[in-house]
Parts: sequence; structure tokens; C-alpha cells
Amino acid sequence: MRKNLVFILLIMNIYFIQGQDYLHNSPVNSHIDSCAFGINGEIMKHPFIIDMDSIVWLNIVKDTLIQIDDKKYDKYLSITYKRTPVTLIPLEQVDNAIYVKYRDFCHIYMINDEFIEKSPSDLLIDRDYIEEVKLINYSGFADEKKNPKVLIIKIYTRGWKKAKQR
Repeated sequence: MRKNLVFILLIMNIYFIQGQDYLHNSPVNSHIDSCAFGINGEIMKHPFIIDMDSIVWLNIVKDTLIQIDDKKYDKYLSITYKRTPVTLIPLEQVDNAIYVKYRDFCHIYMINDEFIEKSPSDLLIDRDYIEEVKLINYSGFADEKKNPKVLIIKIYTRGWKKAKQR
């Protein structure tokens, strides 16, 4: 129940941030993106996946200006997380042994049975949120001579399998 409440509050806050008539309607400010995110005071440069049950507090700061590299943001969503420090790692570093053994394969990532479309170096995940990593060597292509080596890396987060069984 708590997880659903936090999720609903997050969605409502994002709706109010992005649903308002603010600086984006001005052609002068068209270079400003919507919302920057931070965890425990650290501004995040990349998208991330964290455990919703580990969020203690969400705070939205409107009408601010934050610059991360070459992007500017006019909103800031601050997340207070239970664990400090949070160990966020790129997907491609989930299991370093995979890269040694399957270096010449194309890698496709899934998290909780959903394919990931972002670059594995740009999407971060809380290391402590990972429950299991499964590898699937896919070779189901029609043309066996042009068969690329494909490895599907399935990452399961804590509690996902139990929630799916309900």
C-alpha cells in the first residue's frame, strides 16, 4: 500500500510539474528541460532505477535553474533514500564476468521482463536492488550463416517475482 501511495504522489507531482504553463511556452527558454533529479543531495546525470520502498521523502523545487553538463532544468525532484550511499551502477556493470565471457556478443537488456531501450552505459540501477541476473543465449534467427551472437541479460529486482506471482 505504501509503495502505491508513493508512486501516486510521484505521478501527481510530475503531472503538476509538467502540466503547468511554465517557461517552456517561451521561445527564449526553449532550451530548458523540465526536471532534474537528485538522490540524497547528489544530482543525477543519467536515468536511474531505484527501490520505491526505500524512498523516505520526495521534495520538488520549482522555478529553479540547474545546469548539468550542457542541459538546463527548471525543476528539481529531490529523493531522500534510506541507504547512504546509494551504489548506482550502469547496466553494463551488473555482472563483470558477463563481459569477459560474452565480450563478442550483442547484449540486450531486460529488467523485470521489460526490454530496455536506453544505452546500458547511461541507465543506472541500485546495486542492492538487484535480486538475480539470468543470461539467455539467443540463436533463433532464420539465416544460420548470418546468425549474430546475441545475449539477453535479464535483471530481476528485489520482490518483483513475488509480486508477479500474486
